[in-house]
Amino acid sequence: MELANRAIETTATILLPEETDIDEKEWLQYASQNSAFGFLKEPQEDIYTVPDGKPFDDKR
Repeated sequence: MELANRAIETTATILLPEETDIDEKEWLQYASQNSAFGFLKEPQEDIYTVPDGKPFDDKR
């Protein structure tokens, strides 16, 4: 079989802990500036309006 002569290619990803944690406000700021989320600024993605529902009010 030719299978024994084929090289096996592998990719490993190592996740390392962050030196410092960022707070939620900072995370949201970075996410809002990330081009990966740019499609959310397109008009066809703006699908919710005020008449769509009631405001959420969690009174726990």
